[in-house]
Amino acid sequence: MTPASSFPHVRAVCALSLGLAASGAFAQHRDDGYWLHIAGYRPTIASSARSDLLVGSRPGTTVSFEDELGLASRKTLPWFTAGARLGGDWRVEFEYFSLRRAGTQSISRDIAFGQTVFPASATVDSAFDSDIFRLSAGWSALRTEQTELGLTLGLHVTRFKLGLAAQAAVGGNSGGGRAEAQDALVPLPTLGLYGKHDFTREWSVQARIDYFTLSYGDYDGGLVNLMAAVGYRFSDRAGVSLGYRYVDYTLDITRPRWVGGIEYRFSGPFVSLQVGF
Repeated sequence: MTPASSFPHVRAVCALSLGLAASGAFAQHRDDGYWLHIAGYRPTIASSARSDLLVGSRPGTTVSFEDELGLASRKTLPWFTAGARLGGDWRVEFEYFSLRRAGTQSISRDIAFGQTVFPASATVDSAFDSDIFRLSAGWSALRTEQTELGLTLGLHVTRFKLGLAAQAAVGGNSGGGRAEAQDALVPLPTLGLYGKHDFTREWSVQARIDYFTLSYGDYDGGLVNLMAAVGYRFSDRAGVSLGYRYVDYTLDITRPRWVGGIEYRFSGPFVSLQVGF
């Protein structure tokens, strides 16, 4: 794997966010001191991973968990966001969602993962779980009655857990199937841009992007997290939105118990309910 020095859609979302700041104004902007978003998210998922042999020179096989191991490539999951203004132009936001999948499939080629080589035709149980937390602080460089545009500094933390297990003997072992599991807690600092514009009292559009690419510690790679949505406010305290979210990780890992990498991408539509007060 190579570090993610560039990602698709970054320029488009930056342009969208800047466009929000240049839009015309029609209605009074409504400030929420606190807000909560509860969303249903339906992403398409593509995930692959590699786990090298720790002692020796054999590299691991980069395996697709959807195409080769039978994990679902689409899933519906909840997504929660809470935020608060700190007075003036400052704000903080916290977000959480998780994705858990498991599958069983007969593999068509040898797969070297960790200390085990799973041979072609073996039936393999697999799992790929992630928990994602995002904490960010934002400063609104532009804030009018209708438009807000700002910068964020955040921490995007992901816990990965993945594993493979053969249902039968592997490589002639008579002791039954072998299993390999890996997990990592990956904290990635991010820089971001957010924007929102109210077209009328009820209708608005918003977008945000968080970006990171750097080599540090046990990790080498990058992350892009972007979102755009159209919202409808049906009361002073509540509204709904329809949007699209894209997340892309590329990571090389050199930890004491895991040398390898992850490529993890998911994108799709969401519907959310927002409450502000």
